Amino acid sequence: MKKLMLLTGILLIFSLQAVKGSTITWKSIGPNLYEFKVLLFADSSSTWPTNVTIEGPNSIHYSLAGSSISYIGDTCAVSVYGVYKIREYVGVIVLNGTPPYSGWVFKFYNCCGFTNVINTTGQNTSSYIEARMYPGGQNLNSPQFDSEADFRMSKHNRFFLPHSSIGQLGDSLYYSLVSPMYLQSSARTFSSGFSATSPLPNPLSNPLNGPIYFDRSIGYMQFNIHTATAGEYYFATEVEQWRNGILTAKVMRDLPASFLVNPNPVANSQPTVEIDTSVYDVQRLDDIYTMAVRPGDTAHFEINATDFDLNGSNFQNLTFKAKGQALDVHWNSTSFYTSTAHLQPVSPQLGFTSPGSNNISFEWIVANEHVDLHPVEYVFFFEVKDDASCALSSKKIVIVKIQVEPVLGVAPDTLAICQGDSVLLKGTTPSKIYFWENADVSFTSTKRYVYVSPNQSGYFFLKDGASQNVVDSVYINVTELRSFSLNQGAAGLLYVIDSNGLSNFNWYFNSVLIQGNSSDTLLASKRGSYYVTARLGSCLLVSKDITISQIFGIGELDLSSVQLYPNPAKSQVLISNLVSVQKVYLVDVTGQVHQEIRATKGQSEVLVSRQSLPSGVYFLKMEFDEGNTLVKKVVFE
Repeated sequence: MKKLMLLTGILLIFSLQAVKGSTITWKSIGPNLYEFKVLLFADSSSTWPTNVTIEGPNSIHYSLAGSSISYIGDTCAVSVYGVYKIREYVGVIVLNGTPPYSGWVFKFYNCCGFTNVINTTGQNTSSYIEARMYPGGQNLNSPQFDSEADFRMSKHNRFFLPHSSIGQLGDSLYYSLVSPMYLQSSARTFSSGFSATSPLPNPLSNPLNGPIYFDRSIGYMQFNIHTATAGEYYFATEVEQWRNGILTAKVMRDLPASFLVNPNPVANSQPTVEIDTSVYDVQRLDDIYTMAVRPGDTAHFEINATDFDLNGSNFQNLTFKAKGQALDVHWNSTSFYTSTAHLQPVSPQLGFTSPGSNNISFEWIVANEHVDLHPVEYVFFFEVKDDASCALSSKKIVIVKIQVEPVLGVAPDTLAICQGDSVLLKGTTPSKIYFWENADVSFTSTKRYVYVSPNQSGYFFLKDGASQNVVDSVYINVTELRSFSLNQGAAGLLYVIDSNGLSNFNWYFNSVLIQGNSSDTLLASKRGSYYVTARLGSCLLVSKDITISQIFGIGELDLSSVQLYPNPAKSQVLISNLVSVQKVYLVDVTGQVHQEIRATKGQSEVLVSRQSLPSGVYFLKMEFDEGNTLVKKVVFE
């Protein structure tokens, strides 16, 4: 059983001489409670530390215990490039409060192991990686990387699927190739002919090579290498997780790909893997197939693989593997669904390994559980690998994207967004020809899926492009966002300038919620970082951080019954419901006192006149018995 340790935040710092890469991910296991996982990859000669040191928000350090060690890639080739050992470090942490706008950062740093790399120059041997949890990402899982990482390139291995992350239902994942880092988030410098987005051998490194293709929606990488230097090529992948238009998490993985040169002249060709588009209702673009279904349909096709290379006098064995969240328990032990996709060998073939050819049937009864109010895309990955010499075996990957569509039209009928946000409109028409327009026809599009970013609320219509009949409409309700900022006055006074008419605010000190204060002012009582949030409909407004380095020792009294009327005011404002007040000061944002009013004993109301002061934001500072102080903001128009 894994040893779980209660932690409060997370960076890893240790020395493992042959570490090759790492990831940081987490799962929500309860309110504000997360199971963090760190995967470390190393070559076959590595020895592992029992524990690693971790650091998180506010530079807190903890020790995290490791679990068992296993190999990834082909275990018959543990001494070759591209096959690594993996160790998992797991711990439970508590994260209270809300992350700042820039997110909580979780980091990993290792001092050594980044050596003998082909595609970077002037490299430091250290490595660094990070992950971020953003506001709105609390109590959600981060994307989880596939732990299998066989990144071996050759003239016959031209595909990687190292980034098949898993999100939650309702999440959108977007992949990017980014620069590997070292020390504290310093980007590595690439050698001539290489870059963060072209980190593998490509036409710029040698004109004989083909270009690199990277699919941002699924993390699929394709390349075509003819000539390259044998060795390791580092690259890093970043995965963003979005939910309802809000960025919730960002994770990374860095790991080298290895180019291998066959030491003997015997050729080993790549298996051919195809789906017959003349028989099955699928469309093909290179090695990516697509099809559309609705609840009640059965998605069915066969995957046919052939390879007539020999091992001695026999055909090579072809082994079939599959990945996808909607697959049955044989391939996916954590499926969300009751109705899952089934794979089985086509008779007379037995099993998923077969010599010379391998034919597999796919069948999936699509149900209502597979569709939302908008179309949902399911991605399946099918790999066929031969059994040539272990270090230089060849494999082929094909991808099938199955879109499950709702009934004809657009769904939902109403969308709520914040001003400045974009929303993806999806719909279906009988002819599958699309024409979008808004109410005043200032926007049109013939794409099936279209991003719009309206400045004001209104209708968007979907027409059938063939008949020009309106199929459906969607009303986009845009919440207008006005000025919202956190400002610092004199003597540690923090105040909100808000033009949205908000009245309820959440204050945070060092990312922890300050209980009991929902007003638009705060008298800082501790040195540290402060920020404030508020909600306007479905929109979360987050201010910038302000750091307080000096405290003036003024206590703050929370008297929720004290009222100002009117506010904003033109010439005077009445303070009511006062108890034991001694003095009232009218102060501007610089701390200058413009009026001082002494109250009589038992006085419950004080009238403050504007006199000749210019329009703007001011503060009414009230001093009570026993030295307590209350500050209220007033606006003179």
